[in-house]
Amino acid sequence: MLGLYLFQHKQMFQDMVRQAHQNTVPFRYVLADSWYTNSENIDLVPGSKHHYLGAVKSNLEIALSKQDRANRYAGAGKLVNCFYCPLM
Repeated sequence: MLGLYLFQHKQMFQDMVRQAHQNTVPFRYVLADSWYTNSENIDLVPGSKHHYLGAVKSNLEIALSKQDRANRYAGAGKLVNCFYCPLM
């Protein structure tokens, strides 16, 4: 049952982003908590004019590149101070 619940949350998020884009709702950022931060949702947000800001759980292991994915992962808690995202 939990798997279906998680699927529905992910699907609702993706439907809202697609609908906003389709309806030409003006936005620059999509802000989400760690519940919605996954590669599918991040890739869904269209590139250059739109940005995804999402929380990441500190115990999550992530890869910053395809090479990292093949070789090693880093704990997100170690990377928190490595990212800079200008809001302008």
